[in-house]
Amino acid sequence: MADGSPSHPSMGKRARGDVKSGRRRARSDARKAIMTAAREVLAEDGYEGLTIDLVMARAGLSRTIFYRHFEDRGGLLVALWGDFVHDLTEAAEDWLSGDPDADLEASLRTNIEVFAARASVFIAVCDEAPSDPAVRAAYEAGYWGFVDAVEARIRSLHPEVADPRGTAEVLVSIDERLWYRRFRESTAQQVVEDTLRVTLNAWRRILGE
Repeated sequence: MADGSPSHPSMGKRARGDVKSGRRRARSDARKAIMTAAREVLAEDGYEGLTIDLVMARAGLSRTIFYRHFEDRGGLLVALWGDFVHDLTEAAEDWLSGDPDADLEASLRTNIEVFAARASVFIAVCDEAPSDPAVRAAYEAGYWGFVDAVEARIRSLHPEVADPRGTAEVLVSIDERLWYRRFRESTAQQVVEDTLRVTLNAWRRILGE
């Protein structure tokens, strides 16, 4: 048309939809960049070195963009922990779902490798949970989520275990404390292998596998 208006009403709607979609993609890309930069800074400098300015400089974004995605540094750590828990759940999905053919050693290896790769996130959450209520709540949700999953596995495949809930909590607690101590010192491949061996022996002894 001569006045430059859309030839059909749906074209205008489509254009507006494209703009919104582009904005959502840009927002998602910015969040991913911030999260990636935060993991890198954590791995290099620990939580004490995780400043908003440093993260945003690493991400190549302005400080104001940070607050479009996170309330504060603690909120960023909670988001990193959420990704970490998701990756762990994905790694052990077959075993935790009760698949009788799922291999315990393979599942533990995958979990330990995720822990080692994201050790700085795990360590930061454990260290900050006592003083930050939001981090503590996120940590507790992850912890009890894994206890629930392990308990379900035990009930499904180890009905002879008298206290599946207590046994699940013991197993998850053993993993947490052992992996925290080991990976706080080193995530070298030999440490990962030694940690797998110790963890696997403990699980097999407790579950009788």
